[in-house]
Amino acid sequence: MKIRIQISITFSVGHYSFEEIADIVGKSSANCRQIFHRAKKSIHVDPDQQPSVSIAEDKIKEFVNSLLQGNTTKLLELVSENVVLYSDGGGKVSAAQVPVVGFEQVLKLHQNVINMHAGKFTYSFLIVNGLPGIRIRLDEGIQYVYSFAYRDHKIEAIYTVANPEKLRHL
Repeated sequence: MKIRIQISITFSVGHYSFEEIADIVGKSSANCRQIFHRAKKSIHVDPDQQPSVSIAEDKIKEFVNSLLQGNTTKLLELVSENVVLYSDGGGKVSAAQVPVVGFEQVLKLHQNVINMHAGKFTYSFLIVNGLPGIRIRLDEGIQYVYSFAYRDHKIEAIYTVANPEKLRHL
C-alpha cells in the first residue's frame, strides 16, 4: 500500500523532481525513482480499453440502477464474469480483507451489503482518477468511494476505498 501512496504522490505532483518527492515521502531520490519505474511497469492500463467519460458515466449509472433493482441480466452486460473487487478499509472501516473474485461473488457481496443497509445510505457520482465513480454514504457517517477499470467495454475491476484517512479530502 505504501507504493500506491507514493505513486499517487508522484503522479499528482508530476512537476516535482525525484529529489523533491524524496523529501516529501522521506525516502532517497534513487529509491523514489526505482519505485516509480517498478510501479510504471506494473500498471497495466490500456488507454484503448478506457471508455470516454460520458460512456463510463452511463455505464456506472446503469451499474448502480441494475444493482439496486436486482437486474442480473443487465449487470452481466456491464460487468466481466471475471471481475475483481478490491477494497481498502485501512483496518478502520469494514471492508473485504481479500479481493473478491468473479461476478457471482461480487454480486452476492453487494446484494448482502444493500440488504444490510437498506434505506440507510445515499449515493452520488463523482470523478475518481479521471473517470466517473461512486460515493456511498452510510447513515452512520462511513463513506465508500468506488472507482472502476474496464476491459472489452465491461467493468473488469472495482476498487473501493473506505479508509477515512484516505477520504479526508472529500
